Formats: sequence, structure tokens, C-alpha cells
Amino acid sequence: MATVNIVNCPIGVARNTTGLPSTIDTNYSSITVISSGSSAPVAITAKDYGTNGGAWVITVTGNSVFVKFGRGTPVATDQDILILDGQTREFWARPGDTVAIVDLSI
Repeated sequence: MATVNIVNCPIGVARNTTGLPSTIDTNYSSITVISSGSSAPVAITAKDYGTNGGAWVITVTGNSVFVKFGRGTPVATDQDILILDGQTREFWARPGDTVAIVDLSI
């Protein structure tokens, strides 16, 4: 079981495009969930920020997890992206995508 914070936010700002996730704009979504041994999509969908879906910023504490991005209801497995306990990772987002998470089985 892990505590997973997931944020979908714009990339940079129009006047200072840095390519980094930006929370200066209040137009972002955030959710914190508890993972389990069964894959579960989170109740957050990447927004359309005009030219892209912004970024996913995912922070994991308490256990490592696998994540999978996709439309509809993605299913995360041990063949997907591993985020280790204590890490924060950023990923490009596609408008309309969501994230599924599942615990790393030890």
C-alpha cells in the first residue's frame, strides 16, 4: 500500500516557456489515493491545455508502484512504469488520458 499524489498541470507558462511543470496557473488537478494490489484508475483526467495535456507529476510514499497511462480504464501491471517509494516523477500527458496504479508485489 502506498500514498500516491497525482497532479496534472500545464507545462511552463506562456511568457516564460521552460518546459517544466507549472503550478503558477490555478488551472491544475490534484488527487491523493492509496494504492493496492489490484490495478485501479484514478479519478483524474488530463486536461487539454491548448496544445497538449500538460504534465503528470506523481509522488509515491510508503511502497513502490507501477503506473500506466491511457484512455478509458487503463490497467497497470508489473510490466508498466515503476515508480520507487519516495520518488517524484514527471511525464508528458495526453489530453483525455488517466492513470492506473498498482502496488509492487514483493
